[in-house]
Amino acid sequence: MSFIFDIPVWKDTDGFVPALAEKWDYNREDNTYTFNLRWDTTWHDMAIRRRSPLTSGG
Repeated sequence: MSFIFDIPVWKDTDGFVPALAEKWDYNREDNTYTFNLRWDTTWHDMAIRRRSPLTSGG
């Protein structure tokens, strides 16, 4: 099976491994994850948004 999108991290038998995210951090105080995406990440419109923050709010 193949996805039509990619995911930040992938889980294998050893735990979580990078996919779109190069690294990630968990903030216990805020209960939030921060993902640092690969520099070559593109979106459906093929625009690279390295300098624009990506949030769950769009």
